[in-house]
Amino acid sequence: MITSDDLLGEKAPPQYRLVIDAAVCDAHGICALLCPDLISLDEWGYAAVEAQSFSAGATLRHARSAAAACPEGALRLVAKRG
Repeated sequence: MITSDDLLGEKAPPQYRLVIDAAVCDAHGICALLCPDLISLDEWGYAAVEAQSFSAGATLRHARSAAAACPEGALRLVAKRG
């Protein structure tokens, strides 16, 4: 299927999402400090990630920082397909 972006020669910016492995999370809370737009903490301090996707900008920078800062490696930034 041809989209208007194809006709104009423009491509939409890539979309990303933040994924957490809840079994690996150890409730440090650093991620929520670095990316409060997408990550909240439950009553015990374990992270929960919003399911929304995002593209370039401050949210992407904050998500990258949160994933990199997680001492347990529980967060991943993944490119959303399609």
